[in-house]
Amino acid sequence: IEKQKEIAHFSENIFPQDLFEKEGYGKNKRTQKFEADILTQLSQKESKLVLLNKLINSLMIKGKQSTAQKIVNHCYFLIKTKEKESPLNFIVQSVQNVKPLIELEKKSKKNFSSKKASPIPVPPRRAIKLAIEWLIEGAKQRPERSLSTSLYLEMSNAYQKKGYAIKKKEEMHNLCKSTFYKSDSLRSNKKK
Repeated sequence: IEKQKEIAHFSENIFPQDLFEKEGYGKNKRTQKFEADILTQLSQKESKLVLLNKLINSLMIKGKQSTAQKIVNHCYFLIKTKEKESPLNFIVQSVQNVKPLIELEKKSKKNFSSKKASPIPVPPRRAIKLAIEWLIEGAKQRPERSLSTSLYLEMSNAYQKKGYAIKKKEEMHNLCKSTFYKSDSLRSNKKK
């Protein structure tokens, strides 16, 4: 019963209500499974370590995993020395802040000549993948000399809900909203 209450409370916060309250955007099995997965995602220590491993694998270039591990270990050390929160929770929270909720799915019509974009909820694994990619991309664009320092700074910005990765997330959400409202206005014009 408590888990159902958590899912109900979570479903109120996860989707922008004005985006999904229109007809045809109800909760199907996919969105219900998505909400349940998010609640269980990253709650245990093992899954936090899996997230850390995903970060290492995303940083890896040309199969040099030891180099990527050194970068993440140094970033972990910087978080441990400079932040009040535990490093593992800090990394998880920064990734949680960057994870997108919705993205555009391009569907082709019957004649395959034009594609229609519609906003859909992002599956949890893809959301984590996108968040880590954006954090690394933001770290690489920073002027700092070492990647571990710039990754730490990008994560601290994401933890405070600012920076490059958060900007990418907001761009994606704004694009989805504008596409949704544009398609909704086209549908309402056709009905008239």
